[in-house]
Amino acid sequence: MQINLNSPYTPEVVVVANGDLHHDEETLRLLQVAPHVVVCDGALRRYLELTTRKPDAVVGDGDSVNEEELKRAGVPFTKIADQETNDLTKGVTFAIDKGWKKIAIIGATGRREDHSVGNIFLLPE
Repeated sequence: MQINLNSPYTPEVVVVANGDLHHDEETLRLLQVAPHVVVCDGALRRYLELTTRKPDAVVGDGDSVNEEELKRAGVPFTKIADQETNDLTKGVTFAIDKGWKKIAIIGATGRREDHSVGNIFLLPE
């Protein structure tokens, strides 16, 4: 697959959620051109299957990640125990706290309806 790296949108960070992750041209392009990548803990296994790029951070409540995957990712795990928010909210908040405002989110929908609805309602915030 030929990836067009010159597409007009380049985010400061890509936040990878635990929904459907596609191997389409735009997803792969975003992962290549974004200066930063934050992976929600439940998405780490599929992220590692999608790319060899080391993420800047793996973020979440720790319920969906294992030590072997963290070792493969090569970054420390940022545990946020807040049970009032989902992992995507934690990932986006982490990115904003780093000063990254231009955010692309991939994998936000497609696997669980309750998570998809929660992720969609995160956008206006």
